[in-house]
Amino acid sequence: MKSILIKLPRPRRLKMLTLLLMLGVVFHLLGQKNDPKPNVVLFIADDLTYWDIGAYGGQAITPNIDQLVKEGMKFNNFYQAVPICAPTRMNLLTGMYPVKTGAYPQGSFVKEGIRSLPHYVKELGYKAALHGKRHIKPESAFPFEYLDSGKGTLEFSAVDEFLEKNSATPFVLMVASHETHYRWELGDTTQYKAHELKLPKNWIDTPDTRKYYQKYLAEATYLDAEVGKTIQLLKKHKLYNNTIFIFTSEQGSSFPYSKWTCYEAGVHTAFVVRWHNTVAAGSESNALNDYTNVLPTIIDVLGGEIPEHLDGKSFKNALTGRLDSVNDYTFSMQTTRGEPWGGDHFAIRAVRDNRYTYIWNIHPYMQMEHHMTRYGDGFFNSWREAGWKDKKANKLFLNYIKRPEFELYDRQTDPFEMNNLAGSKALEKVELRLHSELHKWMKYCGDKGHETEMEAYEHQWKKETRE
Repeated sequence: MKSILIKLPRPRRLKMLTLLLMLGVVFHLLGQKNDPKPNVVLFIADDLTYWDIGAYGGQAITPNIDQLVKEGMKFNNFYQAVPICAPTRMNLLTGMYPVKTGAYPQGSFVKEGIRSLPHYVKELGYKAALHGKRHIKPESAFPFEYLDSGKGTLEFSAVDEFLEKNSATPFVLMVASHETHYRWELGDTTQYKAHELKLPKNWIDTPDTRKYYQKYLAEATYLDAEVGKTIQLLKKHKLYNNTIFIFTSEQGSSFPYSKWTCYEAGVHTAFVVRWHNTVAAGSESNALNDYTNVLPTIIDVLGGEIPEHLDGKSFKNALTGRLDSVNDYTFSMQTTRGEPWGGDHFAIRAVRDNRYTYIWNIHPYMQMEHHMTRYGDGFFNSWREAGWKDKKANKLFLNYIKRPEFELYDRQTDPFEMNNLAGSKALEKVELRLHSELHKWMKYCGDKGHETEMEAYEHQWKKETRE
C-alpha cells in the first residue's frame, strides 16, 4: 500500500510546524507542573560522633546509614556551630548563628520574631512535621506538626500514619532520634567485644572506657535500625525515590574531647544526602560546610527564594556536582555557663579552614566542667584514677579539663588534635589570619566573649529545665 503524502502550501506548512512546536512546549510545561514536588526527610541522631559510623571509617555496625552513603553523597567536612543539643538544633532550623538568635547556651530559646524551617516550607506549599526529640523553644517559633510528645524513643506507627495521610501532599519531615545520648541502654552489646575495640589516641584505656564504648556502639547500631525503619516506611508508601533523605549525626558523643568541646569529635558531623536521579550515587564532597547552610539549601531545592537575613547559603550546586567549595571558614562556640552541674563559666570560640583549627578558650584560668566530669559519670572516675598512676593518662585527663588560652591544630597531620601549635613561629601567619577571622565573626554575631558568656542564664528557657 502506497503512503499518501499531502503536500501543503509552504505558508500553511510553516504555520502547522509552528503550532506543533508550541503544543510540544505546552505539553512539556504541563508535564513539569504535574511532576510531584520532592519531599524531604531530615533524620538527626543525638550525640553521635561522626567517625564512629561505619561509612566514615568507624567501628559501629551501621548498614542502613552505609547504604545511604552508597546511594547518595557523603560530606567529609561538615560542621556545626555548637556542640550541644538545643543550640545546634535551633541553628540548623533557623539558618542563623546562635548568638544572633539568642539560642547559644543549653536549654535556650530563640528571640521573638525569629522564623524557622516550618515557616519557610509552609509558604512553599509543604507540610512540616517533627517526630522525636525536640529541644527547640519556644514551639511557636518552630510551628511543626508534632507527631508525638518528644520524650521517648521513636514510635514509628506515628510516622507510618503521617506518611499514609500525606502520600499525595509534599512534606518536610524531621525524624529526631534520642539515640545515642548517654546512658547508652539500648542495642545488643554482644555484637561488640570490649577488649577488641580500637580507642581514639586521645582516650585513656581503662576497662570502664571500653565497657561504655561497647554500650555506645551498640546503641549506634540501634539508631541505624531506626534509620532503616524510616526508609522502609517511605518505600511502603512509595515515597522513597521522591524524597530527599538527609542523615546527620549531630554533635559528638559524651566521651572526652567530643560533646561540649570545639574539637573535631565535638563539632564535626556526619552528613549524607540521598536524592534520587539528582545526587550521584556514591559521590563525596570535601567542601567545608556547616549546619547554618542547611535551611537555605532546603528552601533552594524546594523552589523558594532564600531570605537575605539568613547567615547560611545554599549548597545545592555542591549536591549536583557543579560546585566543589562552599565555605572558606566554619565557626563554632561553646558556652559552659548554664550546663547542669557545670562550672560557673568557660567560653570557647573556634574557627576552621580546610586544614587548620584555631580555638580561643576565653577563660583559661577556669576548669572546663560538666555533669560527667564533676560526678565521674560512666568512665570519668576511671580516667581520674588512671591519672594518679600514669603520667600519660594524667596529661590526657588534665588537658581535657584545663585548656590554654589559644590552641592551633593541623588536622592533616594531627586528626586527634593532640599537638598544640599555637605560638609556633612557622605558623604565625596562619594563626594571625584565623584569629582575625574569628573576631570578625564574633563581631558580626554580636558576640562579646566574656560578657556574652555571663549573660547565658538570661537565654535559658527555665532554670528548672536546664538540660
